[in-house]
Amino acid sequence: MDNTPAFPLDELCRETGHIVDQHFGMSLRDYFAGVALPAILAPNPATGQCALVSDFPECADVAYKMADAMMAARGQQ
Repeated sequence: MDNTPAFPLDELCRETGHIVDQHFGMSLRDYFAGVALPAILAPNPATGQCALVSDFPECADVAYKMADAMMAARGQQ
């Protein structure tokens, strides 16, 4: 799996401009899974029912499956 950071940040020295520390934040896969959650948790427009709301482990599994598909699609470009 690609472990690309979603929000990398280089901390620079004010005097020299050199990198003094690096912060990588969450992985891109975790970010994709997080942004997939609203679509997974949204009510079905036809029924108004939220199919996965009571099954959080399944919801998380679906989110990461969607994230994996996004990572794969990203790698195809």
